[in-house]
Amino acid sequence: MTRLSARSTYFVKRFVPVVWLGFFALIVAAAVTGAVRGGNPAGLLVIVPFVLVFGGVSFFVFHKLFFELVDSVWDDGSVLVIRNRRKEERIPLGDILSVSYAGFQNPSRVTLYLCRPSIFGDEIAIAMKTRAFSFRLLPQVRDLMVGVDEARRRQDFSA
Repeated sequence: MTRLSARSTYFVKRFVPVVWLGFFALIVAAAVTGAVRGGNPAGLLVIVPFVLVFGGVSFFVFHKLFFELVDSVWDDGSVLVIRNRRKEERIPLGDILSVSYAGFQNPSRVTLYLCRPSIFGDEIAIAMKTRAFSFRLLPQVRDLMVGVDEARRRQDFSA
């Protein structure tokens, strides 16, 4: 089996949001302390909406960038072994409807669209191993696309 997903996915999904939340909490604590010590409780009226809006935007961004990613994906020939939060599922390449690649974001991302929902849903997002200044399709992504195409053709001919 060869690993398709980045080794840092588990770390990024759990560490980056915690660090960001801690940094955000320090900024809010400093602003609240400054408003209270400065004798300007009206300053809290500015801080509270900012905290709510910024917290909501942060959650949305983290959800889209990190929380949707599965922990690891392994290529085992004709199936992908997908692991996320102590759950594992084997998905045949023929059950993948399409493969989407977004290489100009960090981490670069592959989304698998499935014919039938799995325990992870009908879309599976994978953080891929990346190379610096890579402007071409990653070889492992191209191999995955070719494998999915071949598996779907075999299914069409056998039906």
